[in-house]
Amino acid sequence: MRVRNSISTFSESQNLTSIGRFILSCAALILVALLFLPVLAFAQEDTLILLGTNTDVLNTYAVSAYNKHAFVTGTGLWISVINYSVPTLPTKITQYTGSAYDIEIKDTLAYYVLDNDFGFHIRDISDPLESQVVGSCYGFWHGFRVHLFDTLALLMHRTAIEYCLLEIIDISDPTDPQVLSTIDPPPYGTMHFGDAYKKDNYVYWVDHAYIEEPWEEVGRIIVFDITDPTQPVQIVSDTCLQARPNAIWIKDNYAYVVETFGGRGLVVFDISDPYNIDSVGCFPIPEGGAWNVYIKGSYAYVCTHRLYVLDISDPADPSLVTYYNTPEIPNYVFVDPPYVLVGCYSSFLVFEASFLKDIPGDVNGDGEVDLGDVLFLVSYLYKQGPAPEPIERGDVNGDCVIDLGDVLYLVSYLYKHGPAPQNGCAL
Repeated sequence: MRVRNSISTFSESQNLTSIGRFILSCAALILVALLFLPVLAFAQEDTLILLGTNTDVLNTYAVSAYNKHAFVTGTGLWISVINYSVPTLPTKITQYTGSAYDIEIKDTLAYYVLDNDFGFHIRDISDPLESQVVGSCYGFWHGFRVHLFDTLALLMHRTAIEYCLLEIIDISDPTDPQVLSTIDPPPYGTMHFGDAYKKDNYVYWVDHAYIEEPWEEVGRIIVFDITDPTQPVQIVSDTCLQARPNAIWIKDNYAYVVETFGGRGLVVFDISDPYNIDSVGCFPIPEGGAWNVYIKGSYAYVCTHRLYVLDISDPADPSLVTYYNTPEIPNYVFVDPPYVLVGCYSSFLVFEASFLKDIPGDVNGDGEVDLGDVLFLVSYLYKQGPAPEPIERGDVNGDCVIDLGDVLYLVSYLYKHGPAPQNGCAL
């Protein structure tokens, strides 16, 4: 009979203990993975490819773009203009003085707000190197949000005691913007943070207010009827948010709201009836909250400690497309297909997104399938307009010919629930 000595037995016991610990560690890792599986399991790591970086920015707040030039705002500094026509080498070409926060661009004009009552400005950027301010208005202490809607701009700003107000500004004449009204929503808390967005004749305000009576903090959606923009009328105040909301974006009949830490991440509300707002979907953020959202086409870009891209083609069930661990916390996103531009604290990033390439039906290449694609196709076929690039984008019915049939096919898809566009084969 072979007898095992005590040293051997002790050694094997240690090995068994080590194996047990290893198994427990693996089990713990598997459990953590399973907890986050709904969020991260189906991410495609190669769908966002970082092409270029520019670090000649600081305190980045917002990003917008025109003609392959990014306009990057930075608090306490300036607006940086970065040429990304060579996406692997984004290059700063100039800057405009001013502590700017939010910025949006419409046609060849940039609309932005400066801090410390330095005003709301409209700047001609048709030639970024010869840019001039063409219109301004003042009276906004700490402006931090700007959204453009046809002839109106919504501008949100805070007073010295962090009290938030919303200005409705007429921008029909860019050389002479005029404040039509100021919204100061009750109840009058001591602290408001948030954002506002317009759909039809309604403004949807989201904020986090400290209510003096009964001394509690609430997250709210407040709806204003602005049929007469000089006389906004509050019609709804709903404390349906679970945490402080930082941003709102509206697409079709849905409002997409991001809640910060302790919140639900991205929350989707059905606003088809502004008097009856219902939560219909949610995408939980593993970090526990988010601070910005940008939407273009069927995708939502959510900024938290990393950048998330979500498919919102079904608003009730936002699903993960991909995520990217940026070198710094991402603050803002702007999409210029196939590029995704990201402003971080001290860097500007240019990504290429594979999911924005060759979208069937996206004839004009702006990342969306809408009336603009129909008009682009009509212009190409009958008005000697520019050709789709690549040309097969125009072959939406997949019959290898670009003609009236493609126009009718796209109209049917957009307005008559017809079949979806196909990848073309026209040469």
